[in-house]
Amino acid sequence: MDETRPSSSSPEGSNGVVAVITALNPPVDLPHRVESLQSQVDLVIIVDDGSRSESSSDIFLELDRIGAQVLHHEENSGIAAALNTGVRAALAHDAKTVLTLDQDSTLAADYVQQCLDSLQKAAMAGRRVGFVCAQRMNGIDVPAFKGRNGIEPYDPMQSGMLIPVETFNRVGLFEEALFIDAVDSEFTLRVRHAGWTVEFAEGTDLEHGLGEQTPKTLFGRTLTREGAPVFFAAHSPIRLYYVTRNRIITNARYARHYPSWVLHRVVDDAVFASRNVVFGPAKWKSAKAIAHGFADGIRRRNGKISPQKSLKLSAKRK
Repeated sequence: MDETRPSSSSPEGSNGVVAVITALNPPVDLPHRVESLQSQVDLVIIVDDGSRSESSSDIFLELDRIGAQVLHHEENSGIAAALNTGVRAALAHDAKTVLTLDQDSTLAADYVQQCLDSLQKAAMAGRRVGFVCAQRMNGIDVPAFKGRNGIEPYDPMQSGMLIPVETFNRVGLFEEALFIDAVDSEFTLRVRHAGWTVEFAEGTDLEHGLGEQTPKTLFGRTLTREGAPVFFAAHSPIRLYYVTRNRIITNARYARHYPSWVLHRVVDDAVFASRNVVFGPAKWKSAKAIAHGFADGIRRRNGKISPQKSLKLSAKRK
């Protein structure tokens, strides 16, 4: 791993928050998003997880110029490893809390302060909070469920989490063996299993990219509604492999402790997988990827997918 020089963009009156953003072939507007974030935190750390796009070098140079600290992985190591690289760097800067973000997330101007207020409110009420997360995403309420401590986030994604350093000291970092997908789910369950709460930051709304939207197709025909194609967020076969494998590993680990949550997650994942197989652009390879993920999950095989298996599951969209 190659590291650029440390740099700081601390606002007046340090709040102890360091933001960690994972990046892989980042969008051209990432520097703009980082600039808008810098007024809310002491430092922004960008972890380049092996980017190969032609524009990446210029984007990372611009991020360094505006005061972000840029760290580089020589090859793609997965989102958990990228997050952990950033968290370790944040700890070296004496962070009190770490804000984790995806490269396509944008925060309101008061997001961090609302998170800090929610942490303080919980502490005054005597609750030990593992982390807080966005209450709404793109203006829509984040799914919730009735947990042991009342209404809690159901399965929050890591983008937008504000995590006290004490949480990492208690439960450890993100699980790198999962590589990608279900990394945030496993971390959330580990925090809950340690006896700490996971809570919404009151009033927060996170703008997050929805990914590539793909038209639904069935028997070679594009499905339409009122004359317009119906779109959904399809996953590539390789992503379906990771989702399936890592859900099985995570669900098996925590099923005894959180049976109702795991059952709910299994149903949601079955619907998600079926939608990709029935309506996605690579139906056969999607089904094959899910089967491979299921088999490896049962065998508890983890880590990055092998080049041979990756080649088998790769599919060109037609």
